[in-house]
Amino acid sequence: MAVLGKPSGIFRLNDSDNWVGSFLRREDVGIILGVEDELLNGLKFRMIDGEEVIDENVLHKSWQSLLGPEQIPSRHKKMSLNELLLAAVCRRAYPNATIEHQVPVTNRRTKRVNHMDLKISIPEKDSIFIEFDGPYHFVPYRPGSSVADPFQRKNDIEDSTQIEVVNWPYWIHECEKNVRALFEPEINGVGSLWSTNIHFSDFIVNNASTVIETMTSRFNALGPDGLGYLYEENARGMNKPEHPIINEILAGKALKERLVPQGTSDPNKWLPVQLR
Repeated sequence: MAVLGKPSGIFRLNDSDNWVGSFLRREDVGIILGVEDELLNGLKFRMIDGEEVIDENVLHKSWQSLLGPEQIPSRHKKMSLNELLLAAVCRRAYPNATIEHQVPVTNRRTKRVNHMDLKISIPEKDSIFIEFDGPYHFVPYRPGSSVADPFQRKNDIEDSTQIEVVNWPYWIHECEKNVRALFEPEINGVGSLWSTNIHFSDFIVNNASTVIETMTSRFNALGPDGLGYLYEENARGMNKPEHPIINEILAGKALKERLVPQGTSDPNKWLPVQLR
């Protein structure tokens, strides 16, 4: 099953707190990748609402070949588009931040070198590592395979370096507000889902509901009624597409239990208002 469904919505790097979507604007792609506009000519852009945009899923598959090996150091081979997008958002949230990619750290427990996605250092703040956790951190890539404890690496690296590791799960919106929430506890972050085909009931990690809530809480992004708002159109005042799973459930083509992870004591807090 494909991780992402039909793309919808446009993301805007210069107003990331308010714009959610699958399509990246051409002007933002150049900033995210750190390249001149002419290098983007080989990409498959399309026009939506008068803007030249590209589906993030298409860009995921093509950005490394666009840059070429000379711009991707050998230790950065595992660098992802999400990592580059998060770095671009971090730079806008904190222009004076120092951002490092794929930082090597010796894991004291395993004695192996782990590469952390990002290290963010801001003057007069404690530095943090950020690890982007996509859907395959919670569901197996292949049927029958397993997934690692989602907090094992975090605990190992924190023990090895005394630096906090923040798991940035795919349901947390990549925006300036969420970056600031990591350094300024008074800021409430926000989550968002609009096209994923993998849902919380698919997670095979132990205590899935606790894992989801723990990761979300680090961004102060738990809603007063739970996490059902993730799927809703224009949730929390954002320009955000409604997740199609809502209409599928209302039409009897899917079960609302798909949105509810194992281990929950209150199914309603995982459902959008329309499905409670």
